[in-house]
Amino acid sequence: MKYILISCCLILALALSACKPELPPVTRVGANSMGALIDGEVWLPVISGLQPNITASYSDTDSLLRVTATNLSDGTYFLWELSPLPENGSYTVDEWTANGIRFEYGEIAQTTGGDPTPYPTVAGSGAMEITLLDGDNGVFAGEFSFEVTDPAGNNIELSEGRFDFRF
Repeated sequence: MKYILISCCLILALALSACKPELPPVTRVGANSMGALIDGEVWLPVISGLQPNITASYSDTDSLLRVTATNLSDGTYFLWELSPLPENGSYTVDEWTANGIRFEYGEIAQTTGGDPTPYPTVAGSGAMEITLLDGDNGVFAGEFSFEVTDPAGNNIELSEGRFDFRF
């Protein structure tokens, strides 16, 4: 009886741990995946369940790559806008604008139907590594970490971020 109880507890523990969301692997193949730790908790772009909620598009007219990833469960989003397309490489938070990169995290105004509210990025708090920006094959991939400040004045840490989009 003792072994049956221990076995049941182990099976239950394994089942509960399998339900925890995990960050997607770091890839550079256009996997349409994205994730980050937000104050240590896994953040994924989802509509419901496991369905990803990512859109990526490129406009030749204004040389603009625009990517949005939203989590409708908690009402948050990420937005990338790159114009012109920068080189592969590392960019600090303070260099983003100078290199044509707009990258933000914020809150979706679900209740009011208004515009999204971007949280200001904390200067000097992190960086983005663009590991692959291939316009010919339409792949944008990399990693990031930085901090933002929410409307209440609290700093939020975004770490171990990774993205791999096809556009």
